Amino acid sequence: MRSCINLWIVAALVIPVLLTLRSPRGETQTQTQTTSSFSDSSTFSVKLANSFPFNQRIRDGSNLEYDFYMDTCPQAEGVVRSALTRIYFDHRDVAPALLRLFFHDCFIEGCDASLLLDENNGDRNLSVEKQAVPNQTLRGFDKIDLIKEEVEQACPGVVSCADILALAARDSIVLAGGPFYPVLTGRRDSHQSFFEEATDQIPRPDDNVTRTLNLFNLRGFNARETFPILNKL
Repeated sequence: MRSCINLWIVAALVIPVLLTLRSPRGETQTQTQTTSSFSDSSTFSVKLANSFPFNQRIRDGSNLEYDFYMDTCPQAEGVVRSALTRIYFDHRDVAPALLRLFFHDCFIEGCDASLLLDENNGDRNLSVEKQAVPNQTLRGFDKIDLIKEEVEQACPGVVSCADILALAARDSIVLAGGPFYPVLTGRRDSHQSFFEEATDQIPRPDDNVTRTLNLFNLRGFNARETFPILNKL
């Protein structure tokens, strides 16, 4: 029961991130709120999603849209879904793992797959996000690698890892019994990993309440909005 509760809490945090990624295309917050009105916690969720700091590269270059790969890889979403479905029936805990991966990726500099990098700007001697203390308990990297391999077989060099992670997070929610929701695609993968930012800006397991509240406050949350998350996770 607790794992189910945790899954839905994380889903409430992550779903609106996808829906509100229309913001880099210049659309308004009002439009975003209308899109996410299906959720009982829409006000809370939209506030979280709109607080993510998208870096300038993504803001100017992504041009996110529905069916971004319609011409270049029309089977992309189907490949992700089928690959994840096979993984899910062998590893039922993959859903919360992928949701947490996606959340931690988006929390730092936007949803750009920088969390997945094993080297920083081509230098393996520089620390990467997955080595940051708040990220050391993340799971599911190998599952994303498996899905990426199948997508690459279908459409080599076309679909970004950032989009694969976004789609896999959505499909994991569906497989776990949650709602289907549309995902904008066209994200660009980062070549830079943000170790210091992940270390400083993501709440650590051993953080006290004051620091955790402050980190969520930087994302636009007050104490009343943050405590329900802390009480459940």
